[in-house]
Amino acid sequence: MIKRRLGEGRASLRLIEVLSWAQKTSRVRPLTLMSGYRRPEYNEGLRAQGVRAAGGSLHTEGLAADVAFPRAMLRPLWMKVRALDCCGAGYYAKDGFLHIDVGRPRFWEPSTSRVEENLSAGNARLFGRTEFDRYARGEEIVVALHAMTVGPVRVGREVRIVPERGEAVTIAVGGELVERDGCLEVPAWAPVQVGSVSKAIRGKLVLTTCEPRPERTPATVETNFMEVR
Repeated sequence: MIKRRLGEGRASLRLIEVLSWAQKTSRVRPLTLMSGYRRPEYNEGLRAQGVRAAGGSLHTEGLAADVAFPRAMLRPLWMKVRALDCCGAGYYAKDGFLHIDVGRPRFWEPSTSRVEENLSAGNARLFGRTEFDRYARGEEIVVALHAMTVGPVRVGREVRIVPERGEAVTIAVGGELVERDGCLEVPAWAPVQVGSVSKAIRGKLVLTTCEPRPERTPATVETNFMEVR
């Protein structure tokens, strides 16, 4: 059930997978979506009205959903999402819903959310996500940059895979991104084709950003753990 239509946009397959897990775990059918994708303009309108909506909200990238559950189920399910260590999980007991996103693993309640501080401003919470968690040897790896509030961001032409154990592997960035002064300009949500790996490895990809960096853009951007088999 869709409670309110806020716009149409592409939802992350990773988010759909997590919502499917939440539905199977809770046995609630159908899920009641309080808020899914939000147009950036709509999200800024909410903030202008004093609504507690984050600047650079992952809702605007199709990476977040607010889902209603029976109140007795809210806290236990919130704890289970937290235990996955995969996602953002917000517990809104008074309003009867959980915020679930596929950003960096973290959790909060309304009193600890710090929404009013606009923590994503200036690319401060910039992060990367690989398209998939597992790849075959020789298969192209694609990364998207998220929580980009000031774009474009310029990245170096080489990406490191930093494994849990052993030495890092360096691969070249390809694709059709615009190159300037030896760096590639990455607009918000644009795919970064980082090539393929010929050996089995599990680790995080680390992209290096180039100077001049907009505002609070970090020097390096990490992705989730991914595995090449």
